[in-house]
Amino acid sequence: ESPTQSVPPPANNPTTAPTSSSPTPMPVIVVSSSVRFPDLSLTDIEDEVFKAEFSQLFRLQMAAAANVPYERVRITGFSAGSLVVESMVELPADGNNGQTPETFSNTLANNPSSVFDAPTFQSYGTPESFDVRVLASSPTTSPTS
Repeated sequence: ESPTQSVPPPANNPTTAPTSSSPTPMPVIVVSSSVRFPDLSLTDIEDEVFKAEFSQLFRLQMAAAANVPYERVRITGFSAGSLVVESMVELPADGNNGQTPETFSNTLANNPSSVFDAPTFQSYGTPESFDVRVLASSPTTSPTS
């Protein structure tokens, strides 16, 4: 007896290469800012566990205030002066999330306590924001300085 090899029947799926078209990137407006927490210091961020928990909560609070997904908030740096957190938030250019970049930047600039209203933040002192800027950006052009 010679061994027979079973060949599976051809699949009903087409064998042509998939045509994947990436969705068109949504134009965004970036709001950059610096927020000072007076009762924290740069040495607090040296604790990796504290840094991870603080960063997550900071991003969650900014995302909620801007009405954008958590992934649209990036911390770009920490610096001394109590503790200063530099960040960028991407908002849809069309304002379809119910929050315009101008409204969000005004809230952040004029009432940062309303952005950082989680009980945890109360122990960090009254936040002060500065250098809040709305930066024009789109997926096809890079921001100009």
